[in-house]
Amino acid sequence: MGGFETVAMAALQVASSHQQSKARQRAITANQQSQTQQIKQAQAIRERDQRDQLRRGLASRRARFGAQGLAANGGSAAALLNGLAEEAETSIRDRRGLDELRLGSIAGTSSQKRRANLLDYNMRTGIQGYGAIKDLAGKLRLLER
Repeated sequence: MGGFETVAMAALQVASSHQQSKARQRAITANQQSQTQQIKQAQAIRERDQRDQLRRGLASRRARFGAQGLAANGGSAAALLNGLAEEAETSIRDRRGLDELRLGSIAGTSSQKRRANLLDYNMRTGIQGYGAIKDLAGKLRLLER
């Protein structure tokens, strides 16, 4: 009877380890999704603010050019306004690239944690299973005597 109890306990431990591993994986995934959402939301807000600031700045410059009697749709005034717009878009693209790196880092870190948890789970269940089989084999040898 002792062999069956040993195997049953090992099975319970394996099931418990499996549930804990799944719970850790769910927590890792939830954390990754939360961080990803925060980065994307901050990115959208920052881009909207930068574009709003650009629109206000361009409107202000056009008004100044108009007050000075300069046409804002041609010549150096237009070149200046286009340069400001290009500068703002370059800044947005650069920041978006940095955010993409951060998102990639989060995904990579999450994958590494999942792999580590899976390896940890496999090692623990293998050791527990081996221990249960070893105990059972020892008890069977005692019964054979």
